[in-house]
Amino acid sequence: MLLGLKLPKSKIISFISKLIVIIFIITSISFIIFSPYIPTNIEWRVGQVASQTITSPYDIQFETQEDRLKTERLKKKRANIIAPVYSINESINKNIDTNIKDLFDYLKSIKTRPSLIYKSRWYKAGILSVSDLRKLFKEDLSALRFITVNTVNKLLLDGIDQVDESLVLKVNQVLLKDDLSPDIRNILSEIIISTVKPNLYFDIEKTNQEISKEIKSITPFKTTIKEGQPIVYKGEVVTENHIEILKALNMYDAKISFLKLFGIILLVSLLFIIIERTIYFTLPRIYASNKYAILIYCTFLVVILIARLLELIPVSKNIGEFQFMIPILIVPMITTLLISENLAIFLGLIAAILISFMYKGNFSLLCYLVVSLVITVFVTYKTYRRFDQIKAGYLIGLVNVVIIISLGLFKEVTLPLWYIFNCLLGFLNGVLSSMILIAFIPYIESIFHITTPQTLLEQANLNHPLLKQLMLTAPGTYQHSLMVANLAEAAAEAINADPILARAGAYFHDIGKLKRPLFYVENQFGLDNPHKNLSPRLSKIIIQSHVPDGLYLA
Repeated sequence: MLLGLKLPKSKIISFISKLIVIIFIITSISFIIFSPYIPTNIEWRVGQVASQTITSPYDIQFETQEDRLKTERLKKKRANIIAPVYSINESINKNIDTNIKDLFDYLKSIKTRPSLIYKSRWYKAGILSVSDLRKLFKEDLSALRFITVNTVNKLLLDGIDQVDESLVLKVNQVLLKDDLSPDIRNILSEIIISTVKPNLYFDIEKTNQEISKEIKSITPFKTTIKEGQPIVYKGEVVTENHIEILKALNMYDAKISFLKLFGIILLVSLLFIIIERTIYFTLPRIYASNKYAILIYCTFLVVILIARLLELIPVSKNIGEFQFMIPILIVPMITTLLISENLAIFLGLIAAILISFMYKGNFSLLCYLVVSLVITVFVTYKTYRRFDQIKAGYLIGLVNVVIIISLGLFKEVTLPLWYIFNCLLGFLNGVLSSMILIAFIPYIESIFHITTPQTLLEQANLNHPLLKQLMLTAPGTYQHSLMVANLAEAAAEAINADPILARAGAYFHDIGKLKRPLFYVENQFGLDNPHKNLSPRLSKIIIQSHVPDGLYLA
């Protein structure tokens, strides 16, 4: 019971069988896509003899323990050569400046009161003698104050680490630039030397910043392993270095990520739900038949399985990439020929997305697949003859060559062998895909009971045994069928319907008249009409019987 309604048993069985097939296909495709993410697990231990030669599956650059030690040693060496950074103590500068200004302010105050000379702390400290003070009083104290302060500021700005003979020479060199007498210059020099103090201090914060800056500029040592490079040879004793490289390559004691597997299953399920809903809303006739859904899912499974097998083929990336042989074209081709051209690009895009996930997000591959499948839909649209499909395969192959060349130029590949090998793969992809599809289409038609335009063309051949029999037994009906076929084909083309289906249907629509051809006026050719001797009811039954008779003959 479903919402109070009892569904027919046949529909329930059909739904369950369809659900089982879908679950099987989704699970299979998910595991195929996830398979490249299953790590190669090696469980050797240090000191064990390697049972096989292991090579790197791809290029890798990483830090080994030895690399980290070398980097640390270099960092310590660079840190030791960084000179200590000294900064100027502004509070000391301020005190020195204040003392100098206080001195000259005091001298101005006692200039007119000589008796206070002996009370001066500068006199008491033995820095200035009475003679020095008297000489200063004869000068412009404001000018001397300016010269002294300016000289001190220059010294403090450069930084003073210690007061010694070199500082005295420096003070005298600065004072020489001013127009002063030797006596005044010596007095000012004595004042400055006795007043200034070392104003530099070890700035640990700035020193550490310089060390940090130097350390950050160091490029860490790294070990590079190239694709195909042997890591450990068969019979070689396994070392810590071997284990470290295998761990970096995720080949040692690696665990399967079930979260990633679950994510892929969710993604595949979501994409298949999108496919199912798209068909439901846009193509209800296709949705009503389970065979189309099974055909779509089986096509996906085959294409993705082939893509996975191609990934397993060992080849140097400098020579070629077998991913250009992925037969993504089969999806839009089968969809266009057997289901609906309206779905072809959409289903092809879904297949391309799944394959790109399997190839670990290869953007170049995704571009190649998308452009190739779109071109496939364009060139196979309304191709009714098998030879047209072969020509389409060659055209698709040429387009693949152009795509591969553009991708190579984008990736700045300069090896001619890369272009030759991959362009050959891309061209063969288009040609072989169309040829293989032509070979397998009859089997697909037979298994899924789907009629293609090619089959209709074969059936609509006027040499068909049934049409030949119609021409001999009922020539009037035969001519009538030819006229109806021409009219039906023209009408179908006018409304963008299937003209091949219309013509084939018209050819065979009256084959039931073969059983009693003379009972139909177009075959009497002047003979007596047998209906004259029959009752109307019997005549009606005979005329209408050509429909079931036609079904039986068909």
